[in-house]
Amino acid sequence: MRFVRMLKKYFLVAVFFFFLSPAAIALSSTNEQDPSMNYKQQIAELDVTIARLIEQKKNLEKKVNELEETSAQSNPQTWKDPLLGIDFVWIPKGCFQMGDRLNAGDQDERPAHKVCLDGFYMGQFEVTQTQYVKIMRKNPSAMKAGNSYPVELVSWKAVHVFLSRLNKLSQKNMRLPTEAEWEYAARSGNKRYKFAGSDSANEVAWSQLNDASIINKVGLKKPNDFGLYDMSGNVSEWCSDWYSSSYYSQSDFNNPAGPNSGSHKVFRGGHFQSFSTQLRVSNRGKGTPHIKLPFVGFRLAFTP
Repeated sequence: MRFVRMLKKYFLVAVFFFFLSPAAIALSSTNEQDPSMNYKQQIAELDVTIARLIEQKKNLEKKVNELEETSAQSNPQTWKDPLLGIDFVWIPKGCFQMGDRLNAGDQDERPAHKVCLDGFYMGQFEVTQTQYVKIMRKNPSAMKAGNSYPVELVSWKAVHVFLSRLNKLSQKNMRLPTEAEWEYAARSGNKRYKFAGSDSANEVAWSQLNDASIINKVGLKKPNDFGLYDMSGNVSEWCSDWYSSSYYSQSDFNNPAGPNSGSHKVFRGGHFQSFSTQLRVSNRGKGTPHIKLPFVGFRLAFTP
């Protein structure tokens, strides 16, 4: 009995000293803390996680920059097709506002909308009559002027026959630009020029504004900031897209390629008989795939 009493005494002493110990005090303190301490601990853990994710993001961004530098080195700024001597300019990837940004256009140019494109090559000049004849063995142009003049009076369908033969010979995949690629290249990216490279049509375009009653040699006017000539004026240019007046309200965000079907194809840029409204970079023209017009030609694009 005495032994039991002694055990009780020692137990009570042990319990007393336990509650005076730091561990006990900390445990008691934790139990008595405000519940918000639990949230604070979770916040601290999230801060650590966020810091780790930020570091991972920085490492990934560094890798992306390295890959883009490698891509830029593998895609030189210019390239000349050895078969026809067509000069191409590298158009870097980017985003821009496509459509009527100046409230000066037609309904089919609205709404202005954001579009992002991968990089591609664009012909520095419109395809010339000489280049076309080398592949097709005939010159369809209404004005057969010579080596450096753009081919015209060529239908969208005929352009694709030309491309099929050219690609078979060159082992490339040259094509017409999409409408979005054409406008992005004409705008020199996301710049707010009214015309292709300037707010003055006379600087960059052959048109009614400078009494251009016929087509002119390519490359005589000022180029745009990408180094592309005659994107406004001289001859209009076929694009790959089907035309739809309402497409801009449902356009894809990345690399849009136009509607899946239609009755007309898009052409862009205005021509030597155009007034300033038709020369704007957002202006849209259309024609059936078989129609031949004496003011519509084309330029080439391709993706490496």
